[in-house]
Amino acid sequence: MRAKTGLLLVAVVVLAGCGAVDTASGPGQPTTTLTPAPVPEERGPDGGRLIAPGLSTRGVFDADALVEGHRTTLTERGFALTRNRTVVRPNDTASRRPLNTVGVRIVVAPGADSYHLTRVERSVREWPFVDTYALIGVWYSEPVVRNRFVDEGRVARYWGQNQAASDGPVRDLTQVRSARPDLEAVDLRVVGNRTVDGVRVFRLRGERFEDPDELVTPPLLSDPRNVSMTVRIDERGVVRSYSLSFEATFGGGPVRVRRTYRITDVGTTTVDRPAWVTRANESVASEGQ
Repeated sequence: MRAKTGLLLVAVVVLAGCGAVDTASGPGQPTTTLTPAPVPEERGPDGGRLIAPGLSTRGVFDADALVEGHRTTLTERGFALTRNRTVVRPNDTASRRPLNTVGVRIVVAPGADSYHLTRVERSVREWPFVDTYALIGVWYSEPVVRNRFVDEGRVARYWGQNQAASDGPVRDLTQVRSARPDLEAVDLRVVGNRTVDGVRVFRLRGERFEDPDELVTPPLLSDPRNVSMTVRIDERGVVRSYSLSFEATFGGGPVRVRRTYRITDVGTTTVDRPAWVTRANESVASEGQ
């Protein structure tokens, strides 16, 4: 009896940590009921509920963790990226031409063993930093690299390598190094969420600077102000898109800068060889003679 009594006491002590227990059993007696202890929600250092790497319900608290989740997920699965930047004079209704526009398009295969990058920049003469037109193309299919540059006179030059270093010449395929300062500069808060193709996507919005010194502005622009930013980040930490707009001063007058960033086709991309690679192959062959 002493041994059985000891086992019963041990069982009561163990079960007591799970909630209310009735040890009586047998016909006509209530059965044992266990109440599981609630699992506490994981929270970020800002006190918000953790919803993605580096992101809580109160906004981005760890840009490094967010960037790493973004880069890892996209590089493994493949993706397409579109980035644009436009600088305009808000009161210039006469010319209606932007001072400067930059557009980047990158298509990356899963594992990043091939990709195609195109970068186009256009400016008016008032913009002192670049020619009026410049196009850069990079095509990589491990280990081959081909490059194209087209200047404002529409003169094209080609070159390349047949044994490029691993990962090719573009070191930041997700362009997240350029996007990260924008995410850190603005005070962002989660304002909503929805499920897209089974993945939870969170919408963030900010209308004031958290740290304006983090913001990367084009050269000779000063006094960034009147910021507005909308971001969509999914539960894996992928920054699916964002739109950033702010005013600044250039040449003594106001300008408005707008930057957009968008990720699409995650896990479904194919990288086709661009038509200009034929000319680049000819150029590389002639240089090798």
